[in-house]
Amino acid sequence: EREGFTSTIVYPGLDGIVPVEALADALEDDTVLVSVMAANGEIGTLQPVPEIAALCRERGVLFHSDATQQIGRLPFDASVCDLTSLSAHKFHGPKGVGALTVRNGVELEPLFSGGGQERGIRSGTLNVPGIVGLGAACDLREGEMEAEAVRLRGLRDRLWAGIRERVPGVHLNGSLERRLPGNLNVSFERCDGEALLMSLPGFALSAGSACQSGETEPSSVLLAIDVPRNLARGSLRFGLGRDNTEGDIDALLEALVPAVGRLRALAPEPA
Repeated sequence: EREGFTSTIVYPGLDGIVPVEALADALEDDTVLVSVMAANGEIGTLQPVPEIAALCRERGVLFHSDATQQIGRLPFDASVCDLTSLSAHKFHGPKGVGALTVRNGVELEPLFSGGGQERGIRSGTLNVPGIVGLGAACDLREGEMEAEAVRLRGLRDRLWAGIRERVPGVHLNGSLERRLPGNLNVSFERCDGEALLMSLPGFALSAGSACQSGETEPSSVLLAIDVPRNLARGSLRFGLGRDNTEGDIDALLEALVPAVGRLRALAPEPA
């Protein structure tokens, strides 16, 4: 937009998924690029990337997908995209290195001027250890990804079932079916997410809010899928990974249930 282009935002549905039909309606004759995140890091929803890619190919529009959250966790076919970006640290690779896949025939402006390294795209000395580490992490994840996804879904479903059974007034954010296996985002009625987070020492969780201009605001992701502001403020994101076990889930539930009860006891009754 700073360079004179016009951008259009296509909002997701209540389940966090971008409707392909809405995206098709938003395409103009002069649209040059569509960019869609393959999987959302906050609510875990998986977008219909193959369908969106097919639509863009049919309309002659370049398609980019930020697949950072999905690659290494679930299969992803980058060949359907014109451009795909990813980051190594999301699948236990080294921090500070990522990659961009570019379909043959797609021409990019150089990121830096100078020498002609990387076919003129990126001048400067390359981070060879990081690049090698990214490739090694990809190889390792390819061999264990399928089994790990099944295990993480089991832990996630165990956590969600435990929350629903033991805590009234909870709401799942995003689609449960089209979701990253280790992601769970839940809103708790009559709770503040930050306060709930502080009530759970020893657990690495995140509240569904972001600090903007010195003020704590509800998550823009949750507001975009029409989660009411009071519920958006009372959300927590649970991220499960390779080191988590059933014992961790049970310990979290044992701490979470009384923490929610204490906060609700201090909160005013709804009108």
